[in-house]
Amino acid sequence: LTTGSSRTYVNQIQLGMSPKPQSITLEIGADQNPDYSGNFYLPVYDYAKYAMSQQIYLKDEIGQEECMINSVSFKVGSGSAATRQYEVYLKNTDQSTFSNANYIAMSASDKVFDGSVEVGTAETWYTINFTTPFTYTGNNIVICVYDKTGTGHTSGYHQFYKYSATGRSLYSHGSSAYNVTSLTTGASRTYVNQIKFDAEPLTPSVKIDPESIDLGTVRTDANFFTEKCFDYSNY
Repeated sequence: LTTGSSRTYVNQIQLGMSPKPQSITLEIGADQNPDYSGNFYLPVYDYAKYAMSQQIYLKDEIGQEECMINSVSFKVGSGSAATRQYEVYLKNTDQSTFSNANYIAMSASDKVFDGSVEVGTAETWYTINFTTPFTYTGNNIVICVYDKTGTGHTSGYHQFYKYSATGRSLYSHGSSAYNVTSLTTGASRTYVNQIKFDAEPLTPSVKIDPESIDLGTVRTDANFFTEKCFDYSNY
């Protein structure tokens, strides 16, 4: 079909917009008697020039179906405010613990954040808003945090809130930069961070009010369609 007849108007129309999914805060560890004593290492040991960690969070702790995770937050126990340079990676995993202190392999496609982070003072949360939201598939999650600042926060370095979880965290720190995608082993801890994820459902739920709608009688007999048809053959 190549040509048609023109009109000097268009239809008035109404576009239906999908509702914005409701944000969900997934806080993990608040019910596990968290404390910060001795935890300088997770998510990162910022006394060092370079530091990284991986931590596994279980699907039963997350307690959420498939969703889009937009940020992660950690709670500071002690320390002074500092600006640090982070990379953050997230990955769905079947693993519930680390095997022989081996890091779970990360790739560039798992990176959700790369930039400056403001780490606060005692009893405050600091949030990392992802530049690439993470699609959570309903299984366990491994989160990898890499502090690549290159200078240590030696006066006022931080402790972070954590709770007991054996076999679910590894860390590394040193004076040389790391390649997150090729690092193989780390030192284990017997805890993971108290943490928050900000998420939203992949499929927004829609509530219909009233719950039942009467559409009336629907006619399906042949006469109905004959009555409603219009002959356009002469146009």
